[in-house]
Amino acid sequence: MVNINYYQQILEELLQIPDEEVTLPDTPLDLIIQEAEDLHFDAKKDIIELQKAGLNINIVNELPNRINALEIASSKCEYKFRNIDELTEKWQSLAETTYIYRAQLIEYYQDLFLGNTDYINKLEKFRFKENIGNLANDILSLYQLGIEFSEDNKNIDIDSSLISKSKDYSNSLNVLSRKCTETKFVNSESDIRDRAFWYLKDAVNNIREAGNIAFKNSEDKVLNYKSEYFLNICEPKETSI
Repeated sequence: MVNINYYQQILEELLQIPDEEVTLPDTPLDLIIQEAEDLHFDAKKDIIELQKAGLNINIVNELPNRINALEIASSKCEYKFRNIDELTEKWQSLAETTYIYRAQLIEYYQDLFLGNTDYINKLEKFRFKENIGNLANDILSLYQLGIEFSEDNKNIDIDSSLISKSKDYSNSLNVLSRKCTETKFVNSESDIRDRAFWYLKDAVNNIREAGNIAFKNSEDKVLNYKSEYFLNICEPKETSI
């Protein structure tokens, strides 16, 4: 059962884990969680033997909470990554629409500025841009150019609704860009997930170590304190002749 309150309490402890001990998980998260749950079931039955092997039983009692912390941290991280993908898709879609509008606006300005050398020259820097570093700023500059021309040529009718769209596109791009940037700080979420993994893995390793000591003379029993995942990886593959 997911316990958000415990997760909030454990965050501080997770952040105290030395950075050098925090690396990418070496086991798929769903597998370490399943193995930890199975281990907890076996360890509760073998608690006396594990104690005799030197295990602090608090680790066994705390194991469900550590599992819980990893489940929540992993869920938060996945949610953040999904948000990044969705926001990036929205920005790209809006950028494509803005580029089409930008071309239409420049074409409109070419006709509007006809005969006005000063404004035609100002427009040239927009017409021949191959790379636009900041589309939101660029489209806003086009808006400002249109407003400037309007103020200098009050006798000429302009399509104010077309020009004003520049400002709308610029604002929308900036909002999405800011959200993308904020969401991309996913490092904190993935860091907490990795810390929660190693926090759980440390408890699992301690219980397994005690189990290997307690049941070293029992082939069947000691298997409960081995990682099936790593046993499968290390198991020699049969080759056909």
